Amino acid sequence: VSVCCCGVLLADHFILCRRKLDSDGVGAFHVPGFIAGACGIAAYQALSRLAPTVGATLPAFLVSAEVYLGPRSARRMPLRR
Repeated sequence: VSVCCCGVLLADHFILCRRKLDSDGVGAFHVPGFIAGACGIAAYQALSRLAPTVGATLPAFLVSAEVYLGPRSARRMPLRR
């Protein structure tokens, strides 16, 4: 679970916000982050059951980060500044 949260956190901090903290959103429930974390957890569970010899940590990290960043790149939204 923590790997998926790290994927969302690092994608938001380093790619979307570019290391700038928005104090208005601190402590708020963020639906896209929750959905991305859930997808990462699902990917981790699926990979650990279907292919136990292959590590599931890095793919779950990448899935959660990509799901979090995906809608923004698909709609070509400008990054927050």
